Amino acid sequence: MLTPVTLLLASILLTATAVAMAVILGWANRAFHVEVDPKVEAIENILPSANCGGCGYIGCSDYAEAVARGEADVTLCGPGGAGCAKRIAEIMGVEVRDTYPYRAVVHCAATLDQRLGQSEYIGEATCAAANLVAGFQGCVYGCLGLGDCVAACDYDAIHIRDGLAVIDYEACTGCKACSRVCPRNIISMVPFKSDRML
Repeated sequence: MLTPVTLLLASILLTATAVAMAVILGWANRAFHVEVDPKVEAIENILPSANCGGCGYIGCSDYAEAVARGEADVTLCGPGGAGCAKRIAEIMGVEVRDTYPYRAVVHCAATLDQRLGQSEYIGEATCAAANLVAGFQGCVYGCLGLGDCVAACDYDAIHIRDGLAVIDYEACTGCKACSRVCPRNIISMVPFKSDRML
């Protein structure tokens, strides 16, 4: 049975434990505090948080830190585009040259009926797997059309139509995800200088 003395002792013990933990957490907060460059935070707030890696860094935070240290160009964020580059340049106190957004271009135009097929491919339905098999199609430089690039795109900007990867330039952010997974390296990023790409 609980007595008033037992309740009082339990309350004192609980309060003492809470105070001790608060002191320990307060000390840990001061001891392990890391100063963050305000430029890094400002740049991170401008970036689109796509974490696509198109800039060559692991994510937006790493890119922001590299820019703040002066180790990276302010124009590397494809999804952010020219507006993002100009705002980052203002923070860094540098001038930004005219930039064009980069967009993916597929360097193959052969549809299924235009391709020379040498044998029927039976296997995993990925470009990476089909590229390992000789004779799937006659052109060793052509699009395999199995959609590894479609699966890699987080922006629904690439689709397979008639066995060929087709880019939706309204949705493409230039993150380079499609070009990184293409086993034939037929997708490259080019400056988007006009309203249509050839």
